[in-house]
Amino acid sequence: MSNPLMICPGFHEPTWTGKFLIGMNLETSEVRCFPASKPVYSPAAVLEFYQAGCDPTQPLIMVAYSAGVVGGLGAAQLWQKLGGIVGGVVVIDAWGVPLWGNFPLVTVSHDWITDVCGQAWGKRNHFLAQPAVTHAQLWQSPQSAWGLGTFEGQTNRQTAKTFIQKNLEQFRNRSEGHEEDKISVWARANG
Repeated sequence: MSNPLMICPGFHEPTWTGKFLIGMNLETSEVRCFPASKPVYSPAAVLEFYQAGCDPTQPLIMVAYSAGVVGGLGAAQLWQKLGGIVGGVVVIDAWGVPLWGNFPLVTVSHDWITDVCGQAWGKRNHFLAQPAVTHAQLWQSPQSAWGLGTFEGQTNRQTAKTFIQKNLEQFRNRSEGHEEDKISVWARANG
């Protein structure tokens, strides 16, 4: 059984994340949302929250938005340093956060400046809203944000929702093949 999808929102009203979940057709039972009352910019706080409710032998798969990228991406890097498996991270509007990690990382951007900044850290799957939408619209209505998604070298017109779903599915499929890694993680956790 895989872990729930980890969601790291930014600094905003919790209703924004509720709209994101609805727009993505995600049930609350399928996700673990980092609480708005805690510091989204803290990798340690995000990691502690993740560890409290997830199976350590299963890969971490995450969607992080805005300021939540700081804590979320840092937590994924810490999780990997502790021996955990990171299946992948979808980064939405990171705005200058260094995007690095030894795991699959894709970017979703509301405008071309954000997209260019994200691509400065290396070629990867990425989505650019065209026409541009606001930062808030991208998070609250991924099903309505149309643009160009580049997935495995192929660029197509699609919604942010479709692009995100495609990448999450790829993360899950890749993670299924890591049985030996999962056994090693379990042994370290129970050693």
